[in-house]
Amino acid sequence: MKENGIYLNTQQVAEILDVSDATVTRMVNRGHFPGTIKSDPTRKNSGFRIPRAAVEAFQKRRIVTPPMNQGGVTPEEPEKEEKE
Repeated sequence: MKENGIYLNTQQVAEILDVSDATVTRMVNRGHFPGTIKSDPTRKNSGFRIPRAAVEAFQKRRIVTPPMNQGGVTPEEPEKEEKE
């Protein structure tokens, strides 16, 4: 992480999002984290520095609310039959 704590590396982002480093790299290449920079732009396989704010924004977009069942009613537990 940089001194000011604004940028994260791919491993840190992978831990936050619970995905692999390779997945984070693919996400960077697809543009999911605006403002990402290469650690060393002169090297082909240089690591990335990903803005923490971009990761937080991605997390907010990724939140999905579960669909409600028909009628929006929570199903009740079936009643147990009593044995005589």
